[in-house]
Amino acid sequence: MTQARADNPLYTRAYAAMDRGDLTAAQRYFSKLIRETPQNRHYHYMYALASKYRGDWTGALTHNLRAIALAAEHDDAPYWNAGIAATALEDWAKARRLWRACGIAVPEGTGPISGNYGIAAIRLHPWAATSETVLARRIDPVRARLLGVPHPASGHRFGDIILHDSVPTGYHQHNGMEIPEYSELARLKPSPYPTYTARIRCTDAAELQPLLNSAGGDIACIEARPADSDGSITLDIAAKTRLAVAQLLCDWALAADSRSLEHISSEELPVPPPDGHPHWWLAPKNTAPLPAADSAVHAAP
Repeated sequence: MTQARADNPLYTRAYAAMDRGDLTAAQRYFSKLIRETPQNRHYHYMYALASKYRGDWTGALTHNLRAIALAAEHDDAPYWNAGIAATALEDWAKARRLWRACGIAVPEGTGPISGNYGIAAIRLHPWAATSETVLARRIDPVRARLLGVPHPASGHRFGDIILHDSVPTGYHQHNGMEIPEYSELARLKPSPYPTYTARIRCTDAAELQPLLNSAGGDIACIEARPADSDGSITLDIAAKTRLAVAQLLCDWALAADSRSLEHISSEELPVPPPDGHPHWWLAPKNTAPLPAADSAVHAAP
């Protein structure tokens, strides 16, 4: 979007704040510019952009819609960002209108949009230094359901519904296909499957496979990390209860003398807050790899 220049120190301060990632200051300066020049669509768009990355969805929706109304011709950017904000606010009628205005097909209805928009990688809590990348299925243009088991410290769960940004920040290879990576904007709906971590031992991969094939019922997903140097294997398990995990692993371990269960743990933490990591919405310098395609077995969340 072309920026309309003005002989005003507020202009310089506003764009400089955005450039250095100071969203609070940017929002404040663009608000002042809007009061001075309410018909400038660029100021409304930039205020809305800062609002989006601050999670101020009402501000993002209001000012993107104003930027759309002031535009002489169609510009996808405010439509997409307004669609994100409408989705976050669960204004499904408005979200449908905005997506269709961008030429995106969405199912008919009045409630949440539910479709198949492909597989993607989601960079969880990118505003913190400890972000991780998890496989997901997109269920509408900017929402996705996590298909991988996040680390317990991430504050996320297998099956969470995530609001993600509209522009990919990178790409991954998955099952021989290139899939996009998107940055999380918000955790919209937690799933009932917290992450449990278990350490086990067995003699070979053939003994591990029956365990990986056991997802179902209260066990939603099992992922195996690469074996440690001491030969032990760490499992990340998405399950409704610790009891379900314990029963599954004990049954597996008791089935052969060469198998053992060392421990089960769960330390679910809140979603990490912003830690001053600037420009977190931009593409990361190093893209974390996705788990190997054969390291996890999933049940439908």
